[in-house]
Amino acid sequence: MNSTFSPTKPQERIIVALDGLRDLTEVRDTVRALAPHVGPFKIGLELYTAYGPQALSVVKEEGGTIMLDLKLHDIPETMKRSTARVVVHGVGFLTIHASAGTEAMRAVVHEATGSPTRILAVTVLTSHGESETRRLYRRQPTDAVIEFARDARESGCHGIVCSPQELSALLPHPDLRPLLRVVPGVRPAGADTNDQKRTATPAATRAAGADYLVIGRPILHVPAPDTPVEAAKRITAELANA
Repeated sequence: MNSTFSPTKPQERIIVALDGLRDLTEVRDTVRALAPHVGPFKIGLELYTAYGPQALSVVKEEGGTIMLDLKLHDIPETMKRSTARVVVHGVGFLTIHASAGTEAMRAVVHEATGSPTRILAVTVLTSHGESETRRLYRRQPTDAVIEFARDARESGCHGIVCSPQELSALLPHPDLRPLLRVVPGVRPAGADTNDQKRTATPAATRAAGADYLVIGRPILHVPAPDTPVEAAKRITAELANA
């Protein structure tokens, strides 16, 4: 685990996914309420396509740090130039696809050097089950994640994004231990998995070695009279006991 960038408190491990919120007013209200109780806020392709850097400004104005989840995947020069456009906004994390290749990952890491932006390589999407992963990468999810993680490490990335189910398989590989593990597909017990196929509970995910847990709907879309703040506090308590 990379101690330089690792969270120190349980609540700091929670990355709240803001995608799906209706507009920037809702984004602002959500970040204002949750910022004291969680870690970074994830802005994904949907929200960034709608509002661009304005969405980043709203989160920062309300005291939030940002995981910009664009999952860049293109030729190295395009990814490099896109990274240059991102780092000026001071985001905490930027995601790229490991499948873009080592040359592209190295170009992104080089462009981000000297900025506060940490580069996370997405391995296998959590929406992909075993059959889809085999079709795309000609190997099972665990093997694909390990291979992509090794490429990311050799390219200088700060961390990877993988599902909870691959965390234990990463542990026996000493060369991969410096990588931050950022994990979507986290669902509290009884929560709907929605479009995620490879999921686990917050406690199980943390116990397996996750540094950050990306959680959206189980925090933001809770039935009244429950609130997102109360949902975040429950997850924090679960992480504290993991």
